[in-house]
Amino acid sequence: MIKFITIFKKKIHPDNFIQKSKIDQDASVKLSTYLNKAYSILKDPFLRSIYLCKLNGIDLNTKLNLNFSHDFLEQQMKWRETLSIIKNKKDKGKLEILSKKIRKISKKEMRIIENFINKNQYNSAILNIHKLMFLKKFNIEINNAFMLMNITQ
Repeated sequence: MIKFITIFKKKIHPDNFIQKSKIDQDASVKLSTYLNKAYSILKDPFLRSIYLCKLNGIDLNTKLNLNFSHDFLEQQMKWRETLSIIKNKKDKGKLEILSKKIRKISKKEMRIIENFINKNQYNSAILNIHKLMFLKKFNIEINNAFMLMNITQ
């Protein structure tokens, strides 16, 4: 599918329609935009999983009343507290350790999600998708902490 999109993107690229009518040029731009978005969704396993859930009638925005385990909620609080301590101490080494840990857990969650999606178990994937959403946001916070440490030192 991705190979098809790549070939098709080259054929309908706006540069190929410079000498064509305004209607053809506009159609090329719209189709290129659509294909670029499709390509970005298909090549990213996380975005692809969300898309497949939506395609199968599961709107993740309406599934926000999740029952995260007590352990996962407690772990979130511990991670946030750890990040706060690391930021206050400006300890890049410990921040790197936390970052690696979150990336490792994120990869594990993605494998679980892909397994559910491959088995067409979209409802089962929802909780893990939301866990991974948290992990991705938390990773952004970690990256922001790295940037702040680099600016202030």
